[in-house]
Amino acid sequence: MSLKLARFYKLLLDKESVAYSSLNKESVKESERLQLMGGIRIQPSGAGKRVIVTDFQLVQSESSRIFPEGPDAALKNTGSKHGNVATMGDSKGHTVTYPVLQFRINQPLLFNIGGNPFLSDSVDWNTIFSISILESKINNVHINGPMVMVENKESFMFSTQHFPDSVCSLYYNGRVKRSWFPWILSNVASVIFCPDYDPVGIDEYLSAKEILGEKVSLFVPENIEELFSRYSKKSIYTDNISLIDRLMKSAFLDEKSLRVLKLIIENQAGVEQEIVFPKL
Repeated sequence: MSLKLARFYKLLLDKESVAYSSLNKESVKESERLQLMGGIRIQPSGAGKRVIVTDFQLVQSESSRIFPEGPDAALKNTGSKHGNVATMGDSKGHTVTYPVLQFRINQPLLFNIGGNPFLSDSVDWNTIFSISILESKINNVHINGPMVMVENKESFMFSTQHFPDSVCSLYYNGRVKRSWFPWILSNVASVIFCPDYDPVGIDEYLSAKEILGEKVSLFVPENIEELFSRYSKKSIYTDNISLIDRLMKSAFLDEKSLRVLKLIIENQAGVEQEIVFPKL
């Protein structure tokens, strides 16, 4: 890990702009990655180019991941293995990651990228766990039918079998990234929302409802009362009890979410999604 990369991040955070000509090979590669993520743009400036921050929080997050003690501490690092661990997270550098959206596809002819169906309809999608699409490229994806949003990884794995009429399923982990909503609003026909049936799950649904309106609906199994009586867990209620008052006052509560919220309060417990989507 070079000190020039630390200087690159320091300038981005302090000045929000860096001369492209000042970058070494490692920093150029990092700038290309940040550009794909939507954190920066590279634009002409006089006879050269400049790297301009477009999403400060994203750049700050990536800097903190690579340099846990900050780029200033990395610049003061003596170069020892211990210093690498302290200032850069590990002694062998950082792992390059890209924010993606993870899908399971059920009807590939209705899952379009750039106006073209993703793959032949002859593919057995039950043999494929998922595909990942760069978040920075997601506006090229159009879903011409229902998309199921699933919170739990194991439930996601079996979701297209539980929703055979859906075009695809999208995995989210706990909280939905708010940056996804403009794409969903413009490019997805409808959304079936499948959270845990606990305060956080209902909170996420209501946040989606506020932005997506009638495009999104909450999936509630017919036997939800039985699931609460047999499988509910107290801990996922007590850990998030502070949300209850706000949820009950939400202007976006509909019949289904109110039904679930009342069950949560009545049982002082929640039901995890894995119970709702058993393996088929």
